[in-house]
Amino acid sequence: MVEVVESSLVAPNGETPKHTIWLSNLDFNIANYHMPVVYVYRNCNGDQSAVAGALKAALADALVPFYPLAGRLGADPDGRNEIHCTGEGAMFVAARSDRSIDEELGDFAPSPEMMRLVPPLSGPSYSPSILFLAQLTFFKCNGMTLGVASQHRAMDGHSTMHFINHWCKVARGRNTELDVPPFLDRTVLRARSPPNPDLFYAIGYKPNSASGTAAGAPFTTVILKLSRKQVALLKNRSEQQSTFQAITAHAWRCACLARELAPNRTTRVYLFADVRTRMKPALPRGYFGNAVCRIAAAATSEEVVSSPISFGARKIRDATKLVTDGYARSVIDYIELAGKDERRTDWLGFSEADDLIANSWLGLPFQHADFGWGRPEFMGKATTLGAGQVYVVSDTDGGVYVTVSLETQNMERFKKVFYEDIRECPMSTDRNNSIFSTSVYLRQSIYHLMCPYN
Repeated sequence: MVEVVESSLVAPNGETPKHTIWLSNLDFNIANYHMPVVYVYRNCNGDQSAVAGALKAALADALVPFYPLAGRLGADPDGRNEIHCTGEGAMFVAARSDRSIDEELGDFAPSPEMMRLVPPLSGPSYSPSILFLAQLTFFKCNGMTLGVASQHRAMDGHSTMHFINHWCKVARGRNTELDVPPFLDRTVLRARSPPNPDLFYAIGYKPNSASGTAAGAPFTTVILKLSRKQVALLKNRSEQQSTFQAITAHAWRCACLARELAPNRTTRVYLFADVRTRMKPALPRGYFGNAVCRIAAAATSEEVVSSPISFGARKIRDATKLVTDGYARSVIDYIELAGKDERRTDWLGFSEADDLIANSWLGLPFQHADFGWGRPEFMGKATTLGAGQVYVVSDTDGGVYVTVSLETQNMERFKKVFYEDIRECPMSTDRNNSIFSTSVYLRQSIYHLMCPYN
């Protein structure tokens, strides 16, 4: 049982500019909701009231340079969202539980229990215009969690961690000096005149013509742990592609098997590429907002399942390489021409029964989120939006956590095939190697046994 002890608005600890921030089309390229994330800390020694008070004071200081987060999401006369820098404050909640962290959360998978550790995102006390909300929850085991919910139209993961890590720095030493100030002018991502989305049309991926699963079907979310050795094994099989590419290719194959997709069915993995350094010129350091573009890797189910993991990993790598300055500006121009009623997250299409959306949080320095209590044991989403979502997050021991949401009817098959082919043993990527050849043969055999479409 989580009981709220205090709920208040925290305003910046000083005067801040009052103006309006224009949002770019990349800010409209994501869902209009608050992203709920929970950090788990095992040891909290000290008076709970004092700990909460110190965190609130640090938040007030951190909001001075990041003052837009103390504002509100508003709209211009045409109904287009913008940020009104009003200085009203961010929401801060202190809560407590009469249970231990393990009793309350289990394996930390996204769930209603995890959502209780984030400020309420519905109900009479919730305002969707508030840009940043935080909840500090104390447990009887002396552990605590920090749940934060940031309005996605205001910032992406990179910008959120920029703010969180500054908040941590202030909390540890009352040092408000910024290493990299936030760059708040989003007009550097304006559409071109005239807009030209030709490159988007040339390489943008369209949705499948039909879906085998109805939208909104029941889904289950799990966290699957991969050890350092298992990660190395998958990277070896992927011919040394990146950790994210190797793990996502593995999850893609497992999803095709679990969903029993027809061999000739086209399946896609939608990916998000940060464009901060891909733009020409690169975006200014500290760019604060959304600066990601979505793209997809596509193949038939048979290709994904019957080929080595390196096939899917290369598909993912090659798709990501397509996100250049030209592609990003073409996406921006496409959204500009679509009109405000078409600014939605499904403009590339997503077939729930066939596709995945994969997110890498490997590069986000969440392990640095030390407010003075040590680094977090875990960081992850409190909820997911539906089936087909994959999040890859670093573990503190060199392994990774893979959060997967899939149709409930398919999840047990997914978990089975996820682990059965990644035993912790050396694996050659040489096609002539007998172990490698047997592995491919097993994948093909499992695939044809599970798919009744042959």
